[in-house]
Amino acid sequence: MKSFFIFIAGMITMLILMVGVYFYYNEEYDDIPGLTYLSEKQVGKTFEYKSVKILQAQSQNTALTWPNNQNEPAMFLIGKETDAFYDEQVIKIPPGYKLVQIGTYEYTNREKITKTVPAVAILK
Repeated sequence: MKSFFIFIAGMITMLILMVGVYFYYNEEYDDIPGLTYLSEKQVGKTFEYKSVKILQAQSQNTALTWPNNQNEPAMFLIGKETDAFYDEQVIKIPPGYKLVQIGTYEYTNREKITKTVPAVAILK
């Protein structure tokens, strides 16, 4: 009977640790207002651009971007944790990689108009 309670205590401890680790690693992007991720079943659009220009950096590794051909719509770029974006920066997409839509981002522009743009990441 004692070993049964030890087993149950171990399972509860494991569950608490798993939930804690989940929230720790997902905390960074969960607090971005306006960001909505696509579900796993939805397939995001891919964009075949060779580079994008940062219109406005939102945080260290997120930014509103334009393709170099500004006739295309803006996108919300989500970079890696190690990325540091700044305004007017040109991000070159490496060969074999492309921009993949992973969600949508809603924001209000200077004219107080709400805009929704694709949220993208650079993936293989």
